[in-house]
Amino acid sequence: MLLAGGLCAGLVLAEGICRLTVSNPITGPPDPDRTSWRVEGLVNDPLVGFSFQPGFSGRMSLPGDYDVPFRISPQGLRDDRIFGPTHEGITRILLVGDSFVFGVGVELQDTLGALLESTLNADGSGSQQVQVVPVGVPSYGLDDYTKLVERWIPLVKPDLVLVAFFSGNDMLDYDLKARDKRVVIEGRLAKERQAWSWGLRKYSVLAHLLLQRFNPLERIEISKPLHPTPKDLAQEYRSMQPWIARLAAAPGPDGPPLAVWLLSEKFTVLKLRSGDTGYVPAPLGGVISDFRRLGCKVFEPVQAWVEAPDPVSRYFFIKDAHYSADGTRLLAHWLAPQLRKSFGPPLAGQARGSAAAETMTDAPQPSPR
Repeated sequence: MLLAGGLCAGLVLAEGICRLTVSNPITGPPDPDRTSWRVEGLVNDPLVGFSFQPGFSGRMSLPGDYDVPFRISPQGLRDDRIFGPTHEGITRILLVGDSFVFGVGVELQDTLGALLESTLNADGSGSQQVQVVPVGVPSYGLDDYTKLVERWIPLVKPDLVLVAFFSGNDMLDYDLKARDKRVVIEGRLAKERQAWSWGLRKYSVLAHLLLQRFNPLERIEISKPLHPTPKDLAQEYRSMQPWIARLAAAPGPDGPPLAVWLLSEKFTVLKLRSGDTGYVPAPLGGVISDFRRLGCKVFEPVQAWVEAPDPVSRYFFIKDAHYSADGTRLLAHWLAPQLRKSFGPPLAGQARGSAAAETMTDAPQPSPR
C-alpha cells in the first residue's frame, strides 16, 4: 500500500510539473519570435479541409506589426453582410483567395475586397452598384480556389469571378497540404501526428509525452527549397496544370467570366522596383500562359508597383509577408479601372438573372458547407 501510494503521489507530482513546464503545442502561447499570425477560429470542412467557423470573433495579433479584431459572418466569410443568390441592380464580383483576400493584419475596410468595392462604386462610372463577395482563408491554394468557385457560384450568382493568385506560395501550398495533412483542433490547425494523441493530452500531459513513441503516424518535415532545381520547378508546374484547367472551366459555358489577379510577394516587388520589370518568378510564367490560353483575363499590377510613390516597406508588414493597408489600397485602386476597361461599366455586361432585390434582413443564408 505504501509503495502504491508513493507511486501514485509521484505520478501526480510529475503530472503537475509537466502541466506547469510543458506548453501545449496547439493552444499554448505562441512563439514571441513568430513571423505570422497564428490562425484561429477554424472548423473542419469536408470540401477544402478547413474553413472559418460561422459567427466566430477573434483578433489577429503579431507584435510589432498589427493587432486588429475580425469577425466571421454566418456564411463563414469575413464580412458584415449576408449574400443571397438574387442581387437585382447590383453587379457582383466573387473574389476568391487565401490570407490576402481574408485580410491578415488589416481592418475589414482595408481588405482587398472592401477597397475594390468602394473604389469601383466611388468613381461613378459603372451603370450599377458593385458588390464584392470575399471568400478567403489563410493557407488556401490553387485546388481550394477551384473548389470554392464551384461551391459559391450557385450560392451568390456572381457576374464576375476574380481569383487572387499569390505568386509567393500558391504554387506549392496545395502540394504541401496533400503530403502533410492538417486537422482542426480547438479552432487551430494541427498536424495529424499531433491530433493522434490530442484526446489523451486533455487528461494527462505526462501520458501524452510518454506515449508519443507509440504514435503510428510518421513525423513529416517539409520545407520549400530555397534554391529549387529546374526539375523541381517543372514538377511543380506539371502538378498544377490539372487544377488550372479545372478552375478555368469552373464557371461553365453559360457562367460568369473568370479573371486572375496576380498578387506579388515582397521580393518580387523589390525586383520590379529595381528596374527588372521583366522578372517573373518560376514557374509563374507557365501558369499565366495557361490561364490566358484557357480564356481567362490575367491582371498583372507591375505598373502599380513600379510607379508607387513610397518605399516598398510601406506596403508590407515588417515581419509578416502580407500587405499593409497601404499595400491593399494601392492594388485595389490599380485594379478598379482595369476591370472597368476589360468588362465594361457593369463589369460583366449585364446583371445576371435576379428576380427580386436582396435585402439584409430577408435574404437567404446558404451555408458555405
